[in-house]
Amino acid sequence: MNKLNLLEQAKDLYLVENMNADKVAEKLKISRRTVFNWIKKYKWNEGKIRIRDFSNQFSPELYSIGSKLLQKANDDLDNNRNLNLHSIRAIEEIIKIIVKSEKGNLERQKLKPKEKSQGLTPEFIKQIQHDFLGIDF
Repeated sequence: MNKLNLLEQAKDLYLVENMNADKVAEKLKISRRTVFNWIKKYKWNEGKIRIRDFSNQFSPELYSIGSKLLQKANDDLDNNRNLNLHSIRAIEEIIKIIVKSEKGNLERQKLKPKEKSQGLTPEFIKQIQHDFLGIDF
């Protein structure tokens, strides 16, 4: 694999997958010093903040879309209609994103003084999964 390819993969893992530099280095089997140099040279930390802010802007919209998809799936089940597999997959991905976002919010809140939590809690997401999808953990 060429260096440019590794650079792009490392950037995606660091910025999009939110992996730390050590995990990026381990996954791509490159030196962690190389990853730290790329982070500094290409100013990835500035991009990381923007991506995090961008994803937070869409949390309410994702929740709204997920809620509508769940309502439709519930209605289909109630009326003995076949469930749309694409809708179910979309619901799964939305739940993953919301859970990941909430975990990140909880980690950031640990670093800040205690504030009233805003947004979806993991317990609320589990309740949604139970009520709409019939998934019990």
